[in-house]
Amino acid sequence: MGEYEPFALASVGKLKNFTGSYVENHGTNLDFGFARTLQGLHSTLTLMPFIEYGHGNYTAHLDDGTRGDGKNSFMGAGFLARSDNKNGWYYEGSLRAGHAKSDYQGVIEGYRASYSSDANYVAMHVGGGKVLQQGEKDLFDLYGRFFWTHEASDRVKLMSSLGSAPYDFDAVNSYTTRLGLRWTHNLSQTQRFYAGLAWDYEFSGTAGAAYRTLRTSEPSLKGSSAVLELGWQRQLTKANPWGLDLGITAYAGKQQGAMFHTMVTWKF
Repeated sequence: MGEYEPFALASVGKLKNFTGSYVENHGTNLDFGFARTLQGLHSTLTLMPFIEYGHGNYTAHLDDGTRGDGKNSFMGAGFLARSDNKNGWYYEGSLRAGHAKSDYQGVIEGYRASYSSDANYVAMHVGGGKVLQQGEKDLFDLYGRFFWTHEASDRVKLMSSLGSAPYDFDAVNSYTTRLGLRWTHNLSQTQRFYAGLAWDYEFSGTAGAAYRTLRTSEPSLKGSSAVLELGWQRQLTKANPWGLDLGITAYAGKQQGAMFHTMVTWKF
């Protein structure tokens, strides 16, 4: 029949994205769901429905010294599936969808201005890898993943002392790959430490807006980032049906900053 493992994941941190100028975002993300494992003859299938929520605040800095501030949030749901084969190969994929909101306050052409935006989003990822065991205590996970995120277009009213003006924001598509290696060292039967390195590459991530026949410049997230992860896990056991994962993920390059996470799982 398989086992059910509810989980709660919280992450918090600060990320800076360079788009010609740069945007600095402080955010918190929450995920809740459960995992169900199904044992097969040669593989284990994990099915994971979940809901997600996030909120944060940001500052946008332009090259000419202009600064804008705002808040953003999102809420959605998703489903992840993963197949782990006994020979060490695994394959995974996920699909997410939801709604995102943001607002902005700043100075445009010398005038205080503000707007609010609402848009739906959809995202997916596919990936796979190979887990290699070295001795009794060490595992090496070599993996590759592809991520796609789409946020729909939106028409907003830009409010200023001059009145209001309609702005049309383009839909945004992000295409990102990640290649990485994670090392896991078993400290005991229930505890383990992990460390990983990865390379992210964003192929697009451009965003633009238009007012009548005029268009803004289109900042882009295209480029590479290095990723470092460090963490500690306590495994679920029959004697202790609670699991814990504490970790940090740091970024350098096109994206800079760090995210801290805590994940709690339990069995029933």
